[in-house]
Amino acid sequence: MLRSILFVLVWLTGFGAVAEVELDVPRANGPVNDFANIIEPSWERRIAQSIKRFESETGHEIAVLTVKELPKRSSIETFAIEVARTWGVGKAQRDNGVLLVVAFNNRQMRIEVGYGLEGSLTDASADAIIRRVLVPAFRKDTFGQGIDDGVKAIIDVIRGEPPPTRNSKDRTPLSSAGKFTLVFAAFFVIFPLAFPLVISYFLNERDLRRAKAEDKQNNPELFQERLESNYYQRTYHGFGQYDDPSRHGGRAGGGY
Repeated sequence: MLRSILFVLVWLTGFGAVAEVELDVPRANGPVNDFANIIEPSWERRIAQSIKRFESETGHEIAVLTVKELPKRSSIETFAIEVARTWGVGKAQRDNGVLLVVAFNNRQMRIEVGYGLEGSLTDASADAIIRRVLVPAFRKDTFGQGIDDGVKAIIDVIRGEPPPTRNSKDRTPLSSAGKFTLVFAAFFVIFPLAFPLVISYFLNERDLRRAKAEDKQNNPELFQERLESNYYQRTYHGFGQYDDPSRHGGRAGGGY
């Protein structure tokens, strides 16, 4: 029969104690059994259609069960295994069934996978489906859509697709106050570093224009030579020292 491959994932609180007790398993009525009344009819039909289409194409079976509460003194592991055994999810010879159980008031959910599908739907993949698809949806109270997306993720992984990864929709958006704090902090970090550089640039630019004006007026030939050799930019904007030929009394062939 089905073997559990996932630990209980509690999306808000802890899980109950495990106890060997006789469980009252509800009667199955199709692939989607919403005894917690959390799935809207339109979503329930959509989920059922996806499951039936997948079964007709592959022979694999998926069942969904939601209950308001777990039986007393029962863990969700024990309950899910008993439901899978009683319902007979999956073909007997292939053991190729998947059961998704949600205990709403207990705030617990579980995926049970048959031996025949363990190679496709691994522990890590099933865990990712719960953590990254089902739990975020349940936290937003979008239960029907969350279960629909969870079933689709199960189908995709069995078909060979990679498990879901965290995306931007799962991230909590930054509040206006958070954005302001971020901008405020960035300003006071960047401004002290950038301000001296900006001041230095404009002071050098001022000195450059003054030097060019003086050279052009006092020594046009030297001014032209310095323009051609890029002397002004190199001297006043920090590109290294230039070996000014006027320091040696005439032209020089040197370099930088």
